[in-house]
Amino acid sequence: MKNRLSDLYNHLFETLETLKEVKPVAMESEIKRATAIRLTAATVIEAAKLEVSIRKLTKNTPQSAFFSMPDELPNNDPKRLEGGEKSDEQ
Repeated sequence: MKNRLSDLYNHLFETLETLKEVKPVAMESEIKRATAIRLTAATVIEAAKLEVSIRKLTKNTPQSAFFSMPDELPNNDPKRLEGGEKSDEQ
């Protein structure tokens, strides 16, 4: 298991796909499993929200192991990070 936001999404969608395909006799155990995954994911997301809040309060924007910053956005330019500049794609 990896520890990035994209990996969390992949695990959650995999769980959803499993629930769609599970046979009725196994549904109860799969629902329990999916509930455990959902609760764990919610805890990870709450921790990530806390990390974001702390970084905003301390004005600390280094690369995170959970969130990956695109290379084209420098960590030290809050105007661009907040969407202050428009890119050519918009």
